[in-house]
Amino acid sequence: MSKTLETFQLDGPHTGYIVYAVGRYYEKRRRAIQLLDASDGSLVATATVNIPDSPLGENEVFIKNWSENEGVLNSMIDAGYIEMPHSYETTGLVHAECCRLTKKGLALWE
Repeated sequence: MSKTLETFQLDGPHTGYIVYAVGRYYEKRRRAIQLLDASDGSLVATATVNIPDSPLGENEVFIKNWSENEGVLNSMIDAGYIEMPHSYETTGLVHAECCRLTKKGLALWE
């Protein structure tokens, strides 16, 4: 993860302002997004999850919106970085939401 951008308010159990750090997962080089605390840079959550055996488009991400990540999906949609989920992938006992990145979301990797 290497690039940070604007701050936004996160919904759910994490409160306060968050910045993005983006990069790519080692396996299959899929896009990855971490959320960092704007005040001290500490890791708040990894917003994406890599499911290597599941198909995923170049401009898509799997969003982890369960457990400690509850609220991440809506926060990222509201901030304009991802579209509403168009499908999901089951991983264990939970579902990872498959979302297309918006133009604003894709700009994180520029």
